[in-house]
Amino acid sequence: MSHSTCAAARPVVAARPLSRSLSTLAAGAGVVFYFYYFAVSGLLAEFTHDDLMNLTVSWRPTVAEHVRDTALFFRQGATYRPVGSLFYRVLFDAFGFHSLPYRIACYAVMMANLWLAWQIAFRLMRSRRMAFLVTLLFSYHGAQWPLYLSTGFCYDVLCFFFYAAAMAYYLRVRRHGLPGPAQMAVWSALYILSLGSKEIAVSLPVVMLWHEMLWNRPRRFNWLWREGRMPMLGAFLTTAYLVGRMTGPAALSKVQAYEPDVRIEVFLDRAGRLLSEAFYDPRPHQMAVLVLLLVALPVVCRSKPMRLAFVWMAVGILPIAFIVPRGLAQAYVPAFGLALFLASAVKLLVRYLPPVSRSIAVYAVLPAALVLYHSKYGPLDHRLAAGEGARIRTAYDQMQALSPTFPAGARVLLLDDPFPENDWATTFLVYLHCLKRDAMVGRAALWAEWAQPGERLAFDVVLSYDRGKMLLCDERQFQNVPARGLRERPCIPAGVAYP
Repeated sequence: MSHSTCAAARPVVAARPLSRSLSTLAAGAGVVFYFYYFAVSGLLAEFTHDDLMNLTVSWRPTVAEHVRDTALFFRQGATYRPVGSLFYRVLFDAFGFHSLPYRIACYAVMMANLWLAWQIAFRLMRSRRMAFLVTLLFSYHGAQWPLYLSTGFCYDVLCFFFYAAAMAYYLRVRRHGLPGPAQMAVWSALYILSLGSKEIAVSLPVVMLWHEMLWNRPRRFNWLWREGRMPMLGAFLTTAYLVGRMTGPAALSKVQAYEPDVRIEVFLDRAGRLLSEAFYDPRPHQMAVLVLLLVALPVVCRSKPMRLAFVWMAVGILPIAFIVPRGLAQAYVPAFGLALFLASAVKLLVRYLPPVSRSIAVYAVLPAALVLYHSKYGPLDHRLAAGEGARIRTAYDQMQALSPTFPAGARVLLLDDPFPENDWATTFLVYLHCLKRDAMVGRAALWAEWAQPGERLAFDVVLSYDRGKMLLCDERQFQNVPARGLRERPCIPAGVAYP
């Protein structure tokens, strides 16, 4: 080949990385547009009752306590899920009781999650086209509407972020050889942060170990301490975490909502519910076909990504498979496994098509079909949480307008409140308004439980609710009163003369 021929070929070769980068950016922009096309209304969602609880719980401990509880992940500390709690705390300190910054922060993390999903999918499938499809499938689902409408699901969003970051980092490290001490320390920090976000992260070491067995089959007696050293480190951290969280007086398993019922029929029921949600409640015969394909394809096909995806799903749902039924939003981490599985199945189907037809199918036909599918069965309905959020915002604004004064150690009585269906909502609102950790806030029935026999009570602030309005009562009529007679006493608004 002549020198002139080589020179002519160089621009073409040099243009390939640029064209791939541009196509990747275009695909990424398409995923972002697709996500916001469905989910953008969630940015305007107001706080929910879960948010009130989470804000109050996160405001009580100091930032240092949050950091300490994250580092000491193996014991139950002052904060239940310290990473998510710190997320609330930082935003509350910066923006107060305004929901938009919280929603923007959640959406920013979800955008980062899509980038991490692409990274993992590309490293597993070695195809930008398939990585795009995995990310697109993972990016939005109508059954995961709480992720888009409630900041209370920041725990799931943050858990996936650190879980996926740990997985992506592990894949990157293994691509260049065995991990060293510094790399294992970085991975451990990411994994501990995912555990501090939500318990469902415990599946990560199993997923990593299965990946090692698929891509680097054991061929020597010390395989576990060489190729398997990082998953084994994860298993050690997981054991410490589970022992600390599942034993002792504050054990998670002693909370009614998390009390496990370890039976195979319970697992099958929970898995069936999640799968049904993932496909918008298919008919029984369709469900049977889906289950058959999910179980049979990894056995019949030799696709390593598909086999990894099956374990990612099956093992990933274990932390929520034996407790009170959870929805697809709580299965945000295992949902990536389903996206990877479906993309692997598509890859098997389109491999028989010409290259141009494959690109058209993945970049045009399938996205269009997904838009139609989610538009029909799973459009985001912001009204699902709008009523609750509007009532909370109105009650808080009315309380702000009343501007009650809360002295140190304030005793606050709630006669009637705007949330009779929720025992603690107004209590949390009072705490978030007064910001006094030593205040005692409760309804009349609760104060009757707190009081000693024959004790007479006095209150610094008395709040009530009537015909859509919060009322500040004159506390003078609630001085030296019996605990059992509180509920019957009328609220005379502050500033109104006694009759």
